[in-house]
Amino acid sequence: IHNDHDNKDNRSFKLLGIHLDENFTFDHNTNSLAKKLSKASYIINRVKNFLPKKALLSLYYSLFHSHLTYCTSIASCTSQTNIQKITTLQKKVIRTITHSKPYEHSQPLFDQLQILTYPLLIKQSNISFMHSIYHGYGPQILLNDWTINNNRNLE
Repeated sequence: IHNDHDNKDNRSFKLLGIHLDENFTFDHNTNSLAKKLSKASYIINRVKNFLPKKALLSLYYSLFHSHLTYCTSIASCTSQTNIQKITTLQKKVIRTITHSKPYEHSQPLFDQLQILTYPLLIKQSNISFMHSIYHGYGPQILLNDWTINNNRNLE
């Protein structure tokens, strides 16, 4: 494998919608996701004065949230800086939907709309994955490789 390509963007490839780079930093994936989320945010911002909150939420779930929750467990292997970048975009669109000020505290808005923040979506995805492993309905290839703490032969 040659990693001396002049264009760093060409040092990654897309597999099942996730951009994998040579060092698994997921920077390229985060930038691609941020671009999609910015477009969705722009659309929601353009129609916010014409549509009721319920319709804006439908747009949020179809145009924005769907990208946040795609392969979250894998995409979350990135840096905290990249996670914060996506979280900031999510806060921005939530403020748009609720017609809030740009720097209004966002947690009450998430609570009001009953939407999980990106870090909590990551946590939910990881817990769901581990639940599938623990209860034996996860990917068969992983079921044999994971040992539950209670079953470990601790010496």
